Amino acid sequence: MVGIALLMAMVIVLQFVGSMIPPIGGTVSISLVLIPIIVGAAIYGPGAGAILGATFAVVTIINCITGADPGGAMVFQANPLLCILVVSAKSVLCGTISGLVYMALRKVNAYVAMLCAAIICPVINTGVFVTCMMLW
Repeated sequence: MVGIALLMAMVIVLQFVGSMIPPIGGTVSISLVLIPIIVGAAIYGPGAGAILGATFAVVTIINCITGADPGGAMVFQANPLLCILVVSAKSVLCGTISGLVYMALRKVNAYVAMLCAAIICPVINTGVFVTCMMLW
């Protein structure tokens, strides 16, 4: 419980600090918030990944509502309910699936399992968001 709480604190701090850093070249933003989600999902399992992803979702939604994330604020203004659903889904899924990938591959090789979990997390996070934005 303490380990997950520490990782939750890291998610909150990294997301708030990351929203204050201007994008590189005006378009590319660097986000380190997925690191504690991946680590938590690998150490404590997919349930912890889901909890950490939900924490990420709550902070992201707060940033969308307050305007700290200009792109998120634009999506929230267009459709608040859909914004909350998409942000929640993508965040919880990226943590859960990272944990499942790690669990499936850890017996083969722990390093490969962590690498695959680290690759799948941002792919799920971005992929679900972009897919939902294109559909709606």
